[in-house]
Amino acid sequence: MLWCTCHQNPLPRFRSPGVLPCVLTADRGRSRMRGVVRTTQALVNGGNVKPSLPKSGERVAEESAAVAEPSVAEYVVKNRFQPADGAVHDWYRFVLGYPPHLVREYLRLLDADPDRDWVFDPFCGTATTPLEARLRGYATLSADANPISILAARVKLDWDVDLEQVEPKLDEVMEYAAGCLHDLGLGPCPEGDNQLTLFGPARPRVGGARLPAGRFAPGELLPAEAAALIPRDFISRKPLLRVLALRSAIDTVVTQGGVRDLMLLGLANTIVSTAGNVGFGPEVYRLPPKDDADVLGAFATTVSGMVADLRMVLSRQIPPFPEALVFQEDARSLSALDGRPPIGLVITSPPYPNEKDYTRSTRLESVLLGFLRSKSDLRALKSRLLRSNTRNVFAGDADDAFVADIPSVVRVAEEIEATRLRLGKTSGFERQYHRVARLYFGGMYRHLSALLPRLRPGARCAYVVGDQMSFFRVHIRTAHLLADVATKAGYKVEGIDLWRTRRSTTTGLDLEENVLVLRRPTARGGTSEEPGRKRDDWPHPGFPDGEAGAPGFRKPRSADTCRQGSRRWDHRLRGVRR
Repeated sequence: MLWCTCHQNPLPRFRSPGVLPCVLTADRGRSRMRGVVRTTQALVNGGNVKPSLPKSGERVAEESAAVAEPSVAEYVVKNRFQPADGAVHDWYRFVLGYPPHLVREYLRLLDADPDRDWVFDPFCGTATTPLEARLRGYATLSADANPISILAARVKLDWDVDLEQVEPKLDEVMEYAAGCLHDLGLGPCPEGDNQLTLFGPARPRVGGARLPAGRFAPGELLPAEAAALIPRDFISRKPLLRVLALRSAIDTVVTQGGVRDLMLLGLANTIVSTAGNVGFGPEVYRLPPKDDADVLGAFATTVSGMVADLRMVLSRQIPPFPEALVFQEDARSLSALDGRPPIGLVITSPPYPNEKDYTRSTRLESVLLGFLRSKSDLRALKSRLLRSNTRNVFAGDADDAFVADIPSVVRVAEEIEATRLRLGKTSGFERQYHRVARLYFGGMYRHLSALLPRLRPGARCAYVVGDQMSFFRVHIRTAHLLADVATKAGYKVEGIDLWRTRRSTTTGLDLEENVLVLRRPTARGGTSEEPGRKRDDWPHPGFPDGEAGAPGFRKPRSADTCRQGSRRWDHRLRGVRR
């Protein structure tokens, strides 16, 4: 583990070891990609990209419109990643994702049974839920719209990868990448670095015999249109060329799918931890640019560590392993679950309603690995995401229609718009804030409605969501509003469990991060547990008790049935908390 020197908090292994500032500096992502990197040709030809620093007063004006984030020490106090959970989990993970011990806690609190329950995470991110559940014997289903998340989930859950092939292929990849760099006049490591320390005693020196690099064309791996998607100065020229050399080597040398995916995830780790000029706290931000970096050495160390981690994990597991299925899917439709076994438990954390562009946090590695090659690719990705910020709202969006009769959601949206008018805010993004709130909860209604018929009777769901004040400091009590949305969708709300609080340094308010616990009602005369049914005995759905009808959306209830609004759910879980 690495430690942040300003807060003494553990950070994931792949994050930058540099100091994580308490107050973020330039480029928090509120502007629409204010600057982008120069084209690949400029980078390859040695063109310098000047830092894009804010003008005087720009940050002050920016912060005045939003709640200041708490310090990292305050923000992660209960979410602290435990070093004992590092194996596999920290191959690639988001800094502020929930920790594995949350999954363990709710597997226990919600009385999950590995012989009966499939565990599902519809917003799987970096696979914290499915990995932790599978380690404890549960069959899992994972879905996400972001391709980098699908890669992470697929690799972390692939326990049948041929580890005996990884080390030999790694040697070939390293030699091929060194040949690519040699063609550009670069050594395999930055000048002054010792190659023996770069690769370690178990890794052969690069030099002498090497595989022919062939025609290494960085501009083909990273066309100008793709390079324009990377925010300015997120990576410098030499580290970029080293990353592209490794990608070219993996594409050329590694043909076996599981081994190739493992190396691509190792490269994603290396891009963020070593090659890039990026930090996280909680927004992605730009670090001072580095002239060069030991990219090949970091990659070799990362992949070797991944192999060691997986060997250790497999030594503690008894085959056959539980099933683990991964789908790239819009969580509002879940059509990939058709024909799959009924789900017994959901543990997940959807995006929160705020002004954070979630695609920006993974933009660098998504582009360099080839998942995003054009603006149309980025637009397509955003179209599959929940509408949680103004950067992924589209003119034809209509999810807000599904919550037009939920008073608590309508009141929050109207308060946001009234505050905008009172403050005289007129920018195009600010005009969309109230609509984002409606679209977000409407999208969650679609998600919950699509999920309900795919749950077994009595199945329970835990949604980790945080309060937000990003829209003119209007307090959005996310869990409480989602409780109203879930009630309309046909769920029984069991309660809202406080997971942690984070103090807003601007308002002085404690913003809650809660776990909303829902249950699918049972059929008339049925029992919630159905103890005689084992996981493998469940028929493929279907809609087991018929109460949810055909796929799609339930008829809206009248406003009268939702009159009490979010105040109904101020209690905490009874009989569920420890």
